Amino acid sequence: EVKEESGLDIFNPQLKGLITFPRFDNVDDWYVYVFLVEEFEGDLIDSPEGDLEWIDNDSLFDLNLWDGDSIFMRWLDNVGFFSAKFIYDNGRLNAHSVIFY
Repeated sequence: EVKEESGLDIFNPQLKGLITFPRFDNVDDWYVYVFLVEEFEGDLIDSPEGDLEWIDNDSLFDLNLWDGDSIFMRWLDNVGFFSAKFIYDNGRLNAHSVIFY
């Protein structure tokens, strides 16, 4: 999936977490597996998924992110795995919970 959408080959992906978004689109529950990848090669391609570009880590939180993204992205530096639930209503984050393992 990463190769198809970004053009990059990744190596040694580390599963960091599982996030559930109950009725995210007001119909279905969404499940997101969060990986951390530090080893890759290749060049970014033009993607139908959106405009891809490299962002300095220091600038990530300056982007227009979903409210939950700015929460869980801070957990990626933690040792171990997390399981979280983010509850949105009409695009607004209402609540979230997390368990760290």
